[in-house]
Amino acid sequence: MGRSYRHGGESYFGGDGGGFRLTGIQKLIALNVAVFVLSNIFLTREEMVTYLGVSVHNLREGRLHTLLTSMFTHSDLLHIFMNMYALSQIGRMMPMTRRLLWPGYIFCGLVGSSVYILDKWIGSTILNRPHEYYSVGVGASGAIFGLLAFVTQVHPFIPVGIFFLPFQFKLRSVFYSFIAFECYRWYTNRDSSVSASGHLGGAFGGLLFFLLNRKRLLF
Repeated sequence: MGRSYRHGGESYFGGDGGGFRLTGIQKLIALNVAVFVLSNIFLTREEMVTYLGVSVHNLREGRLHTLLTSMFTHSDLLHIFMNMYALSQIGRMMPMTRRLLWPGYIFCGLVGSSVYILDKWIGSTILNRPHEYYSVGVGASGAIFGLLAFVTQVHPFIPVGIFFLPFQFKLRSVFYSFIAFECYRWYTNRDSSVSASGHLGGAFGGLLFFLLNRKRLLF
């Protein structure tokens, strides 16, 4: 995805002509990076999983804040790099970025975390997979899938590029291909370290966020 957009006087690279300042997407990336750096300095991996990651066990222990903190927490450099790259590209396509980016990120992340928890609860109880009770989810990808779902509803036909491929696709085609792939992964590999249910939950959150804000959008 390599297109740049400008909405409401705010460009991706800072400000509206009145001097450099961080945009909403840059602040969001900076917060994710700050959490990554600080958690790796001050917390062990076990502490990060316990106090920042979301799991059925953590919620049963009263750590409800992990529904929020998990979407800003990343496990390693590759994890945060891939997510922040995707976030930066999707952020460029967000309509009315200044007003909807942060609420959309938080809303979609919370829905993604909730669906992840529901999926793991079903797995640990109904499907007799007790280890899923302790499965921990971290990362911005659920929120990112939600933002992608939201943008797809607003701009379904904009052309987007994928990495180094020499041609482009309609955003709608890319999004639904991702959804089909995540459904396949969820069905065939529940134990993957990359959570399909969190991605699908985030995408569902993005569709809800679009419906809730539909009348406020300027097309």
